[in-house]
Amino acid sequence: MVPTLLGLLSGVSFVALLLDDAFRRDPSNGVATVLLVTMTLVPLAGWYIGPLLQWTRLLHVAGPAARIAAGSVRARSAFTSALVVPWFLVASMTVGLGSSLSVLVTAQDGDAAALWSGLALLSPVAGPPLVAGLGSVCVMRRRRVVDDRTLRRTGASRRHRAAVVGWEAVCVVVTVAVLTLAVTVAGVATTETALVGRPFPAGWADAVLWFPLAVVLGVMLVVVTLLGLLVRRDGRRPGR
Repeated sequence: MVPTLLGLLSGVSFVALLLDDAFRRDPSNGVATVLLVTMTLVPLAGWYIGPLLQWTRLLHVAGPAARIAAGSVRARSAFTSALVVPWFLVASMTVGLGSSLSVLVTAQDGDAAALWSGLALLSPVAGPPLVAGLGSVCVMRRRRVVDDRTLRRTGASRRHRAAVVGWEAVCVVVTVAVLTLAVTVAGVATTETALVGRPFPAGWADAVLWFPLAVVLGVMLVVVTLLGLLVRRDGRRPGR
């Protein structure tokens, strides 16, 4: 109940700021937008993750492993949310804030080094959610072991079970990407509106830090997949 109230409070605060002319004219409002939208989405994750994960039905065409993985992340949306939220915070605090800062640096004819210096200062903020993202994979060890045991009893091969882990990671990564891009675009759009009077002028997408986003998502995909495989292997050791 408390997280929901906090999320709604952040959302109402953001809407109130958007109605303020001084806020709309302030070029630094993009940073505030990213922070407020992030703090709205994180506490309310339990309300929208389930509907958002319906996109995973598109993966059914990719084969049995993808279909099982997609069904698993939808059926256990609470567990999926525990993976999505920490990594979303990492991406939002780096790519979301960094993209808004990129618009400001470009508008002021600043050096790219200033942007990367700003991101370096923000890096400690991403530390705690990163640790939480890694820990959430291990916390769900029992669920993963049970899933692996069920697949083995149905005759699934080791390769098939590994593919299920990989596809589950893909589902989580794409969901994080969607949320991150939503926050990032909101920040860039509000910054551009304050600077040029339009949310999406020509070349606005260049401000998005695509490479850092790809790095975050790539690292996430590898880490979540490897930890998932290690956790399941650990669960099959004798005596466990």
